[in-house]
Amino acid sequence: MTIDKAFCQQFETAVAGRKILLAASTHEGEDACVINAANALGDGWLTLIAPRHPHRGPTIAAVCNMAPQRSLGQWPSADRNVYIMDSFGEMGSLFDLADLTILGGSFVPKGGHNPLEPAAFGLPIITGPHIFKNASEFAGLRDIGVVFDMIDDGSDPARAGQALADMAIAIMKDKAQYRRIASAAKTYAATASKRSNDAAKMIAAIAPAPQTIRE
Repeated sequence: MTIDKAFCQQFETAVAGRKILLAASTHEGEDACVINAANALGDGWLTLIAPRHPHRGPTIAAVCNMAPQRSLGQWPSADRNVYIMDSFGEMGSLFDLADLTILGGSFVPKGGHNPLEPAAFGLPIITGPHIFKNASEFAGLRDIGVVFDMIDDGSDPARAGQALADMAIAIMKDKAQYRRIASAAKTYAATASKRSNDAAKMIAAIAPAPQTIRE
């Protein structure tokens, strides 16, 4: 994943020292509890909502009293606690900026998105109950304390939002634990990447050579 350093520097200036909670690749039905979490977190936090399908950006912004949007060239403002990242190809920069992430596709039955991506950036990961697409990687990261499970599926957005906010605050409160999580996440992601590369090499080594077709 690529990181736009110039964008990150300008973004950090706009954020003005607030902690950043990133809701990454959210789907329809997941944004309401994230917005409630943003409101519960209060001052000192900025919540980024990066919808899986950026065309939903205006709809999400409207629910947030017209929160600023990346697609409109707007930047976070000091008086707003939500920012809509409705763009393509910038997730690497967002993971680099964030302090922790809520991984979308897990509060609705989509199966959850790849947790190795935020783990590679050392991020603690909050997830909902629907993670069947990447269950083994979630389990491995959970075992080392990187993944934090929300049993609530977000059907009551107010309750789920408060629970998300409480979890985010608890994760950030213990600085020593946060550093340990970041280190464990990066190590796990690097090891997982080596596993896939090694598997590809093994397959290539035993696969038959392609046959030349002569006419």
